Amino acid sequence: MLTSDCVQIIKSSVAILLLRLCGGDAFEECKSRIAMLTDAFGTNTAYRLIHDKQSPISWIPQDCQPLHLWMYIRHGTRFPKEQKIVRYRRRLEELRQWSIDVGNGGKLCPSELEYMKNWTFFDLHPSVGHHLAAEGEREMESLGKRIRAAFSDFEVEDSQFHATPTQRAVKSGEFFMMGFLGSEEASGKRIHVVTEGDEVLRPYKTCQYWIDNVKHEPSSKAEYERFLKSEPVERIRRNFVELFGIPDEIVTPEDVILAHNVCGFETAWNFTGNASVWCAPFSSQADLNAMEYLEDLDRWHVHAHGNKINSMLACETAKNIVDSFRASALDRTFKAKFHFTHCGALQKLITRLRLFKDDHVLKAGDYPGEIAENRIWRGSKTTPFGANIALVLYNCAGSLKVGVYANEQQMRVPFCSSGLCDLEEFSMHFAKGYCHIQSLCGSNSALAYAVAAFVVGCTMFVAVNSMWSRDRGLKKEL
Repeated sequence: MLTSDCVQIIKSSVAILLLRLCGGDAFEECKSRIAMLTDAFGTNTAYRLIHDKQSPISWIPQDCQPLHLWMYIRHGTRFPKEQKIVRYRRRLEELRQWSIDVGNGGKLCPSELEYMKNWTFFDLHPSVGHHLAAEGEREMESLGKRIRAAFSDFEVEDSQFHATPTQRAVKSGEFFMMGFLGSEEASGKRIHVVTEGDEVLRPYKTCQYWIDNVKHEPSSKAEYERFLKSEPVERIRRNFVELFGIPDEIVTPEDVILAHNVCGFETAWNFTGNASVWCAPFSSQADLNAMEYLEDLDRWHVHAHGNKINSMLACETAKNIVDSFRASALDRTFKAKFHFTHCGALQKLITRLRLFKDDHVLKAGDYPGEIAENRIWRGSKTTPFGANIALVLYNCAGSLKVGVYANEQQMRVPFCSSGLCDLEEFSMHFAKGYCHIQSLCGSNSALAYAVAAFVVGCTMFVAVNSMWSRDRGLKKEL
């Protein structure tokens, strides 16, 4: 039996085939619009759109042997959450009817109009809200295979798999396991499902201080709201009105966001490459870049470098990494730990590692312009569906070294003096020897935040000396 996403793919493919046969010029017009689509869908970008453009790397540095592989993996491509499936379908159905009944399809080319008439949002039922999509299954199994192949010369003595208590994270783990271990071995392996708000996998989820003072704090959304009212977004809204033939007063900036989200989702799910009709309003790369910048303003300020608490919330994750490295260094066996989590968690670990960090605050007024155009932080590059951070402990001729990888590309963390970081140096800057999440997230939030920041600073000297001594001991063991 065909799944709903397969049925929709067949419908759109047939429409494009008919257009090829019957409408040469119109087909060229639509094809150029399809060819325009890139990977600028922010955090709704399919991993393949990023990975397929990258060159393979070697995960094993010369004269080094891996001792521990620790990975933090965002779940694969998913469906929208239940409420959004209902909202997307209801509102886009209204806009679809306006376009067909009032605007006669506006300026849509024939294939797009045909797609519009038959559009059903992949026949999604709300019950699949936030579930892993077929593309996500492919992403995770393929990633597992590539990671295993990268370390194929080394026997993994022990592998552990952890996931948040969500369908998309658990299923991502299962498909990754099939790729990494093979179907037979994976069938006998269990994923450890943690509790909601686990301090390693998703600490912000139940952190009341972060929820009250960052997520729901209006100032965190200020730059996002400014850009939502800016000329670049208004230009796209006007293009939306003209292209679909819908009265100007009907279409809001929120409708533009909604269409862009569905464009990203349908592009992610549709691995055949056929474009969603809701991508049509974004008729240039500049339009897609503007929409990605809008989301970046939100994610950067709420989940990443825009607030110091985001780095602090990843302290238990950092501690877990360093503790895992120390254990593997002592018993000299190659182990692997895989953690399946979410976009917000990955962005906080990225923030603590100081990766993808611009030297300026992201602001609405910087777009368009060189500052925004040349920024490092881009949701589609940092945390697409299936995004991953890998940290590897190596024994390199008797020295303990740490390699950091983002989306299967080696990174250089700013606090390390070389590409491969000494464990001593890495631990000193990354783990800092102290973590106080419970105090930070408690009811007396303002005081807790100040105390946590103060204590981290005051204990830095002790932590540095302690870690230095311990690392020297580990080196002697090797």
